[in-house]
Amino acid sequence: MHITAFLARNHISLSRPALDSCLEAIDRMYRSTDPFHNETHVFSILDSLDIFLSENSQVKNVYINFDILLQAVCWHDVWKSVRTHKNTRALIFHNVAEGLGSMRIYSRYAKGVKINKSTTTGVRYAIRKHSSLQFFPKNTLESRILYDLDNLEVFSFERLSQAIANFGGLENISPKLIRVGHFYFNHWMAKKTGSKLYFDWSRKQFQIRKEKFIASVAELIRNYTRTVGSHPTASSVLRDINENQASRNLKIILKGASKIKSNTNTRKLSLDTPRLNILPTATIGSNSISPREDPSSRGGLYE
Repeated sequence: MHITAFLARNHISLSRPALDSCLEAIDRMYRSTDPFHNETHVFSILDSLDIFLSENSQVKNVYINFDILLQAVCWHDVWKSVRTHKNTRALIFHNVAEGLGSMRIYSRYAKGVKINKSTTTGVRYAIRKHSSLQFFPKNTLESRILYDLDNLEVFSFERLSQAIANFGGLENISPKLIRVGHFYFNHWMAKKTGSKLYFDWSRKQFQIRKEKFIASVAELIRNYTRTVGSHPTASSVLRDINENQASRNLKIILKGASKIKSNTNTRKLSLDTPRLNILPTATIGSNSISPREDPSSRGGLYE
């Protein structure tokens, strides 16, 4: 939801400089070149914050400085929004540097409009501490809330779907970018357990969202395989790109998905499971791929 809708729904009043700051950040996010970090990412975090405020039992709203928290939510990915992960090195750098990058952009803005110094300090701290690489725990309530809510967004299938749509479908994403996503799955997503989140509500939501995400990705893979294998104009659809690209993408996705682990008690899915046993063979030109024949996809989604 938009910041104005969030404020009205929760009967929260921001200072005028803080509200203007949030609107400025959202305006910048509308101009994002990264489909994973745009205005919808901010709005989704506000949706989660709305639920957090009504359901969590650990934090009373009166103790939250919303001038700090909401500015941090709106500004935390401004730096990352204008960058693209062209390779794994760029991905690593962006995940390490995003906190400092966005903090500096916010600092320049805050200095120009003369936001209260203590508020600026709190926002800077929360933004800086939300990034992946941290050596010390977060000391403020606002930084902990932002960290938890941003981590929950990692397992948002809606966010993934919007990014795929932005590229025009999986078949139009270059294998190089698919490999970057594969690397992110293996080295970040698969290792996340939710244990480092600060609030009980967040840890419970993490398991729910991760399970839902993995199930949705499995369905995406099935649908993608059917589409590539049965589309009557598959060759013409892929004429302007490498005809083997979709097959390579499928191999990478299957390999990455098989390594995503869940700590929840769910039925193990594998390529020997009846529902997946009927996956069709995808044929593109003279090349074909069957998920059962793909050595990189052996094992279940929850190995």
